[in-house]
Amino acid sequence: MIVAVLALGGRALPTRAGVVLEPLPRVPRPMRPATIAGLALAAAGLAALVSPTIRLGLNLSIVFAILALSLVVLVGLVGQISLGQLAIAGLAAFALARYLGGWPFPLGLLVAGFVSTAIAVLVGLPALRVRGAQLAVVTLAGAAAVQAVVFTTASTPAVAPPRLAGLDLAAQQGDTIARLPFTITLLVVLVLVAVTTSRTIGGSLGRRFLAVRNNEQAAASVGINVAATKVAALAVAGLIAGIGGGLLAYNNQAVSGSSFDVFSSIGLLVFAYIGGITGIGGALYAGILAPAGIVYVLISQHWNVASTTYGTIAAIVLILVALFNPQGVSDAVRVTLERLRLKVFRRAPERPVVLPEPPDLPVSRAALQAGPLTVRYGGVTAVEDVRIEVAPGEIAGLIGPNGAGKTSLLDALTGFSAAQGPVVLGGRELAGLKPHARCRAGLARTWQAGQLFEDLPVVDNVRVAAADDAAVAWALHLAGITGLAARRPAELSGGQRKLVSLARALASRPSVLLADEPAAGLDSFESRQLGTRLKAIAGAGVGVLLIEHDLALVLAVCDRIHVLDQGRLIASGPPEAIRTEPAVLSAYLGQETA
Repeated sequence: MIVAVLALGGRALPTRAGVVLEPLPRVPRPMRPATIAGLALAAAGLAALVSPTIRLGLNLSIVFAILALSLVVLVGLVGQISLGQLAIAGLAAFALARYLGGWPFPLGLLVAGFVSTAIAVLVGLPALRVRGAQLAVVTLAGAAAVQAVVFTTASTPAVAPPRLAGLDLAAQQGDTIARLPFTITLLVVLVLVAVTTSRTIGGSLGRRFLAVRNNEQAAASVGINVAATKVAALAVAGLIAGIGGGLLAYNNQAVSGSSFDVFSSIGLLVFAYIGGITGIGGALYAGILAPAGIVYVLISQHWNVASTTYGTIAAIVLILVALFNPQGVSDAVRVTLERLRLKVFRRAPERPVVLPEPPDLPVSRAALQAGPLTVRYGGVTAVEDVRIEVAPGEIAGLIGPNGAGKTSLLDALTGFSAAQGPVVLGGRELAGLKPHARCRAGLARTWQAGQLFEDLPVVDNVRVAAADDAAVAWALHLAGITGLAARRPAELSGGQRKLVSLARALASRPSVLLADEPAAGLDSFESRQLGTRLKAIAGAGVGVLLIEHDLALVLAVCDRIHVLDQGRLIASGPPEAIRTEPAVLSAYLGQETA
């Protein structure tokens, strides 16, 4: 009932008022495969030297790190809070023990992982319509349901030990615990999962994940299917969690519901956050610090520390990390090492971004014809019977006083607000299509606040919307910001951020670009530069609808101007006519004019 109510009452995309741009934990550069392999080799050497008791703690740390990697994907990269990830892992463990025990290793483990993938997608479907605290409630409810239906009613099945090509990889044999072959097997799986996750973070799917995490509306506006991206994250995280759950079952040689209960799921998230929820290094630290992991075992050999006491210490550490270093332990270590490196080697040169020479790419020349459009919010009519046309290569202005309905009209054109009336681009009806589909059809937009993806450098902000690097180079060149490709959004001025937003919208090679107040906050020099860029964009064949308060800019660059007042279109025509139109002067000055 909780899931149904929240899902049915949610929205596929947040409303304009629902977008809260809070600072999120920083996402570090993906860990290099060579680094991951080197750490695994060091761990294998350590495993060969220590006692079986310490090796048992190492085994649990490795499994816990794999489980934490599933949270890195789902929570760290996409921002989808999950308090039930261990329940998903437990279902894979049950499937492995009951139905796949006779399957050869690692095939049985992979199939169990795919079982958890399907369940993760099914349980996580409400994430397509709810977010934040509501999503935490949904996942907590799902974990509680799994615990009540499966873990507390089913018997505890034994798990057949893994064998590969005649090799016995069992975790225990007779009185021998934590056998070295099983530890090596765990390390191999950890390397494979971590390297795959690293490549995902650095690839196009990872860029889409981060775009959705940063701003769902902006992601949809550049052609990203937000729902499909969330489903992909649920599937990847579910597969990783299922593999971790299967390995935990192999380690324990049986499946116990107490290992996968609700509080264990919450504990997994706690340690993942302490380690660093946004990176592979954070998952490794989470594994090292995990309950019954290697740190716990080493402490217990010298002091009698109960598991409840260790959990209390972890809770205190969580509060301290949240207060003083929200990035987690891995980021604190990385920053410390970076400072030491800078003292020794000074500043490292910035990595150059290699892009092809900007090509002369053709765009699909299509006219936008919309209206009459009407937008209502409850009993308020924000836009009433407005018609708008933008021809290929034309710059059409849309002006009006504050509250005139300009952004509401833009939201209606791009699918972010429900509207009555047709929206036709090049003869194709777009009304009824979702925002990402309208972008792919050739209708792109920018936002008043820019809404850049702060975790991605400029070049990757643009790559999110582009089909290839040729389109990236073309868009950066048209916006005049090729030299900023390697910069982070936080390093840019307000004017530069607006140009990056333009380049990102252009990267999809749209037929029509809707620019929402791109000159807001710019000085007169930056505004003139923006005007030059807009003319270059129109010269490439792209139709531009410019929504702007800077009348000097609008009168200087626009071929035609539409004027809104109180949701109605009160004038349309060339700049010379609009400049002296009595109705326009009255709307702006608030009085009759002679």
